[in-house]
Amino acid sequence: MFGLGKMGAPGGKPSAPFNPLNLFASGEEGAIYDPSVITTLYQDSVGLVPVASANDPAGLVLDYRDPAYSVAFDGSGDYLTTTITATNIRTDSFTIEAWCNISTTVGFVLCTDNAGGSNLYISVAGTTLYVGDGVINTLSTPASNLPTGSWFHIAVSFDGTTYKLFIDGVQKSTSTNLLKSYSLAALRVGHRNATGLGITGNMSNFRFVKGSAVYTEAFTPSTEALTAITGTELLTCGNSDSGNPAITTAGNVVAVSDNPFTSGAGYHAKQSTAAARPLYKLDGSSLPYLDDDGVDDALVVTLPDLGADATIAYVTSGGVTITGSQTISGATTLPHVDFYGMLYIDRALTAGEQTGLTAYFNTKAGL
Repeated sequence: MFGLGKMGAPGGKPSAPFNPLNLFASGEEGAIYDPSVITTLYQDSVGLVPVASANDPAGLVLDYRDPAYSVAFDGSGDYLTTTITATNIRTDSFTIEAWCNISTTVGFVLCTDNAGGSNLYISVAGTTLYVGDGVINTLSTPASNLPTGSWFHIAVSFDGTTYKLFIDGVQKSTSTNLLKSYSLAALRVGHRNATGLGITGNMSNFRFVKGSAVYTEAFTPSTEALTAITGTELLTCGNSDSGNPAITTAGNVVAVSDNPFTSGAGYHAKQSTAAARPLYKLDGSSLPYLDDDGVDDALVVTLPDLGADATIAYVTSGGVTITGSQTISGATTLPHVDFYGMLYIDRALTAGEQTGLTAYFNTKAGL
């Protein structure tokens, strides 16, 4: 996995390049910061003004492992209203998907409730997720099958005949009994339309696609920011080129009610004081890095408890530094260095992992 040279893989095929994301494949905690991915950098600390060119300040550096922002719902009035109605969902094929981290025991992920008629909804009850038509028909995940307090991916697809429900890319149930035509009010995200029962938790990369069942069999959910593919009616709860990380629309206006707010899905480093923000710069080879003035610049991240055997690694123009046996928890100031890449992880790295990471980081700095 970590590479054995150009012809190191069996059969004479090139081995897979080192990918730092693989270090977190077993659920490890930590963060990766990569200035070469400019879409993870914002000039302000709340993600409204993207970094666009050299010498822009970096007030927010998104965790490369999970850069998509999310919308946080408080369970008491927070929701997004769309213009998606009956004209959007009738007998057409469609797909609805989103990343969710829900702590509520009862609530609606989305609903097109028209106060008594047929409507499409996705709801949570305990550790079970339901998809229903507002009449009597539902499909659901098996009991105790829904993660709570952690991120998971939901996808509901309809090919014109069959509904399928996927959790983290695994098909959990299917039905041909749900209605194929709805008397819809406007689709509402995070809340029921007629009454309360909003969710408490976060949602990221919500996408509604009309005209195709994007997923018909098991798949691996994308951990990259979703894009507006053909048929996309709505794309929201993620980053946008317009600078607002919460609300991105594709064809349908989204209105915000009761101030749902944005928060990062990963562990993002930020600085609220303008004068203390490092600068985004390009070196002589046009390679991007973050420049710390060594005086008062400071990016701070609130990390979970990484234990007493955590590892910090970063690369500067002088080379790669990997330091293990670190105790890290809570508010943490990033090292005061001019870095091309940086990583935190809650364990020691093997010799092979250190070799792979060093080579990977060296390419970032042109070493």
